[in-house]
Amino acid sequence: VLGVFGGWGFTQNVDVLKPLVQTGQLQIANHTFSHPDLKTLKDDQIKHELEKNEAEIQRVFGVSAKPYFRPPYGSYDARVLKVAASVGYTRPVLWEGTLGDEAKTSARVIYMRSLKYVLPQRILLGHLNFTTIIPLLDRLARSEAFQFEPYNHYVHCRLGPRRRR
Repeated sequence: VLGVFGGWGFTQNVDVLKPLVQTGQLQIANHTFSHPDLKTLKDDQIKHELEKNEAEIQRVFGVSAKPYFRPPYGSYDARVLKVAASVGYTRPVLWEGTLGDEAKTSARVIYMRSLKYVLPQRILLGHLNFTTIIPLLDRLARSEAFQFEPYNHYVHCRLGPRRRR
């Protein structure tokens, strides 16, 4: 899953990411445009954050992030879920461990953190804000210990296909 917002975090790596998105190897999840705590916003502001970032995702990658969104800070409640669903985001994406790479960190430190959290059927939070993460992802991808799956495959295998009403 790739959480993106406001063009920050992925624009400098779009040449690496776009082919992965277009071939289905990387699933995009909407992470809002300006990264606010959604619980502090009014309904129309939540919609605006998601819709503005959806337009940016479509412009850059040519795909929709729907139905997946990752609420900033993992902060949401029933109201946020209802508002997000009203604009097509019905699957919040959360995580079970972090690389701690939201600030500039050495590749070695990030790799050591990954060993703690990369477990079967786990979602690991990582950022593409700094150049140290790209070589690390390549190293992890080449390791026999890891298998990366787009989030939509993970959801299908772990939770089953979505039921139609």
